[in-house]
Amino acid sequence: FFYQFTTLRTRTLDSIMITRVPRKKNAPSRNQLLLNILYTMLTIIVTVCIVIIVRLSMTINGSIKKIVDETKAIANGNLATKIPYEEKKSNEMTLISESLEKMRDSLVEAQNQKSKFIMGISHDLRTPVAVIKGYTEAISDGVINSKEEIYNSMELISEKTNQLENMIDELINFTKMNSVEIRQSMKTQSITQFISEIINEEKTTGG
Repeated sequence: FFYQFTTLRTRTLDSIMITRVPRKKNAPSRNQLLLNILYTMLTIIVTVCIVIIVRLSMTINGSIKKIVDETKAIANGNLATKIPYEEKKSNEMTLISESLEKMRDSLVEAQNQKSKFIMGISHDLRTPVAVIKGYTEAISDGVINSKEEIYNSMELISEKTNQLENMIDELINFTKMNSVEIRQSMKTQSITQFISEIINEEKTTGG
């Protein structure tokens, strides 16, 4: 019980009144209530944090797996599929996807240039080869039999041979340009010096 003492005074009486109130069984104190509220809030916060971490982990793992698959596709030569990325978002995964897409575009462009060059050089190679073959067969078959015609034919064959040699050198240089070692060893030079050397060579040859 809770006991309360009250003094009662009158003209003829001076006494004390004692009252009692039954104490509630197992009634939580104020501190206990605050602790319960605090524990509940902490539990809610921890639960929300765990859910957020799990969702972020799943998102990051999914993005990493997607980037790995896209990288493997590029490494295997599959350049036809574009790599999607959201330009509005700016995070590490988006930047990696954007870099991979730019790399894929560069590889596609280089592959197209290589194909066009090979097609063009293959077509150009046929012309001097056909001329050399035609005049050689004409001389062998006796179609061209005079000394002057043979001389002119040999001059033309020599000219086409030089042209063919230049085309082959161009093809070799193109192959070298795609080599990583050659690209790393390339240095920037002044075009003025290059032009001056050509002019000096022409003057020397002309003199």
